[in-house]
Amino acid sequence: MSSRRILNLSQFPENLIESELFGHKKGAFTGAVDDYEGIFDRCSRGRMRDDFFYRLCSDIITVPPLRQRVQEDPAELDDLLAHTVRRMLGKPSPEVSKMVHMVIDQQLGDNYPWPGNVRELEQMAIRGMMRSTL
Repeated sequence: MSSRRILNLSQFPENLIESELFGHKKGAFTGAVDDYEGIFDRCSRGRMRDDFFYRLCSDIITVPPLRQRVQEDPAELDDLLAHTVRRMLGKPSPEVSKMVHMVIDQQLGDNYPWPGNVRELEQMAIRGMMRSTL
């Protein structure tokens, strides 16, 4: 008789579900003090039920890197900056978005490859907003 362990994902905060399922390495985020083997790694027959697998992969969303998105449509950078500024300030601010875009243009130029993708853009927005308040 096999023992089955039921995992109630609702008991975890949203930002920890991925770690619980897939595991993490020490230092991957604040609080990751040790390597942690996720539930998929701890499965008793090393595989999951087929129906669960197909539920997980039913919708595949491919998001190209930021450099490609900006090359294909330069307005993408404006949209992402507007969204980022709105999220940080709690309200839209076209003036702040424009100012941050100017800082990015001055420091990085038009063809910057954005190796850090959207997270790097968010950090640039923070730095741009801080510079404007100094």
